[in-house]
Amino acid sequence: MPSDQPVVQPGRWQPLPGAPGSRLFPLESRPNLLTSNSHVLCGRDVILVIDPGADARQIRKLSEAVAECLRDRPLPVLVLLTHCHRDHVREVRNLQIDSDPVVIAHDAAARALAAGDRALTMAEIFAEDAPRCDVQVALFPPDAKPRTVPLPAGRTLTITPVAPGPDTGGLPAERLQVGVDSFLVLHTPGHSPDGISLRAGGVLFSGDLSVAARPLVAGIAGWDQPALMNSLTGVLALLRSGVVSVLAPGHAFSMSAPDAAAMLDRTLAAAATLGDLERFDAARVRQLADYTRTLVGEIGDSLAVIAGRLDTAAFHLDAMDEKAAAADALRALDVETVDGVLDSFREHLGAVLDGRSLALSLPHKGMATILRLDAALTEPALADYVSPLLLRRTRRMIADFIHMMYGIRQAAPVRPVALAAAVKSACDLAHTGGRQEGDLDAVIGDSAAFAKAMGRRIVQQPVAEQVAFDITAADALPPVFIEQDRFVDLLAGLIELLAAQGAKRVLFNAAPQGSAVRLCISTDPASAAVELESRRLRFFDIVLRAQGGACRREGDALIFDLPSRSDGSRA
Repeated sequence: MPSDQPVVQPGRWQPLPGAPGSRLFPLESRPNLLTSNSHVLCGRDVILVIDPGADARQIRKLSEAVAECLRDRPLPVLVLLTHCHRDHVREVRNLQIDSDPVVIAHDAAARALAAGDRALTMAEIFAEDAPRCDVQVALFPPDAKPRTVPLPAGRTLTITPVAPGPDTGGLPAERLQVGVDSFLVLHTPGHSPDGISLRAGGVLFSGDLSVAARPLVAGIAGWDQPALMNSLTGVLALLRSGVVSVLAPGHAFSMSAPDAAAMLDRTLAAAATLGDLERFDAARVRQLADYTRTLVGEIGDSLAVIAGRLDTAAFHLDAMDEKAAAADALRALDVETVDGVLDSFREHLGAVLDGRSLALSLPHKGMATILRLDAALTEPALADYVSPLLLRRTRRMIADFIHMMYGIRQAAPVRPVALAAAVKSACDLAHTGGRQEGDLDAVIGDSAAFAKAMGRRIVQQPVAEQVAFDITAADALPPVFIEQDRFVDLLAGLIELLAAQGAKRVLFNAAPQGSAVRLCISTDPASAAVELESRRLRFFDIVLRAQGGACRREGDALIFDLPSRSDGSRA
C-alpha cells in the first residue's frame, strides 16, 4: 500500500534526494485538468525549473522560489519542458526573473511550439490558441552530438548523448552538465512524441507517463501505445534498479520508488489493452460531453429505480415482521452516497452549461462520477432483491461508459442475428423482468432465505407483464449485424419504458431499407411512444450508433435503423 507520509513537502525548500548540495522546491497537487505540477531545482551552478504549468498563482510562487535562490548568488536559470502540452507550458513567459531563462525541450516540442500546433499542444481541445514559447535548446535532434550552449553568469551548458543502457533503463538519453550539476534526460514518448523525463539525483521527473493510459488521456494527438509501453518499461527498470528513489509525476504527488513501480505496473497493464483508440480531439470532446450528460442521467435513473425497489422490499418485509431482511435490503445500496455523487455531477453540469466550466471537464467529472457509482453496486445483497435484468443493464451502461471514455473502438459484430427472433426474446424478457419462478419453493424451511425470496418477489413484479406484443417482419428479411445480448437488453428496457408510459400493446414492424433493416416501434395508445422523452431517444441512439445503427422518432413511431452488413456500417 502507498505510504501515508508525503515523499516531498510541497511549497517549501528541501534537500534534493540523492544530490548533496542541491535543493528542491516542489509545487504539487492532486491531479488537475488545467495545470501541471512544477518543480524548481537549485543546484550549485544552475537553477532548473521543470514545467512552469498554466496557472497564474503557480507561476508567481515559482518566480518567488527562483528569486529566493538567486539571492544567494547569480546563477543561470533553465526551464525544462517535459512535453509541449498547454498545461505544462502556458505560463512560461510569465516567469518573473531578472534575465530571460533558457528554455529546453525535445526537438519535436520546439517545432510544435514554433508552429503553433494546437493539436499537439492540446490547445485545440481547450478551445484556445497554442501556447507561445521560444525553445532555445532542442534535445534529441536528428543529428544529436555533443554540443555546448553559453549561459548567463559565465556558465556553460554541455549536452552529451548517452547510449541506451542500464543507467537509462534502455531508453535514449542526453546528459546536461552545468558546472558540477548534472542531469540525465530520457526520451520517454507515448503520451506525446516529445515526452522527456529528467533524473536529478535520486528523483525522476516523469511528466505525464503515469496518466498516459487513463481514459480521456489515451488517444490524444501524438499518443502512441507501443512507444508508451516501451517508455514505461524503461522507467520501471530504473525504479527497480535503485538509482531512483522518488518519482515526481506531472500530475499528483511524488511517490517512493516502490509505490511508483506498483502504480506504473498497473499503467503498463492498462496500456497493453489500449490498441485501436478513437482520436481524442475537439470533436470528440463535444461528443463525449453530450454522451456523458445522457449516460450519467440514464445510470442515475436506473439507480433510482433500484433504490425505490429496495425501499419497497424493506417496507413490505418490515410489515411481515422480517426486520433483519428489511434492514438488509436498505443496506444493499448507499442511497445517500449515490444521491450526493449525482448531485455533485448535476452541479458541475450546470457550471458547464452556463459557461463557468469547460466542456472538456464534463467527461472527466462524468468518469469520476461513474467510478463512484460503480463502487456503490458492489454490495452482494443487491442480487437478493433487485432483478438480474436491471442490475445487468445498469452495469452494462457503466462498462459502456468507461469504454467510451477510453475511446475503445467496438469491433463490428460479425455474427448475423435474426431480428424477429431477437425482438421476440426482448418481449419475453420484458414480460418476465428476468424473474426466476419457483424461488419460494426452493427455500421453504430456511426463514432468512425465504424472507429474501419474498422481498425479491415483491419488487421484481415486471412493469410490462400485462403488455401485449405484435411482431411483423417482411418476407426474406435479411439478418442484422448487432451484438444480440446487448440489443435484447436495450429493447427490453425500451419496452419497460413504454409500459410505464401507459402502453397496452407494443407493435414491431421490420422491413429492409437499403443496406439496413428498419425496425418501426409503435404503441397502443400512441401517446406512450409519442411522449417518450428526447433524452431517452438520445440514449438509444448512442448505444445503437456504437454498433453502426441509429434511433430516431418518425411521427408516432420510434425507428431503429440496424446494419444488415457485417462491416457495421449503416445506410
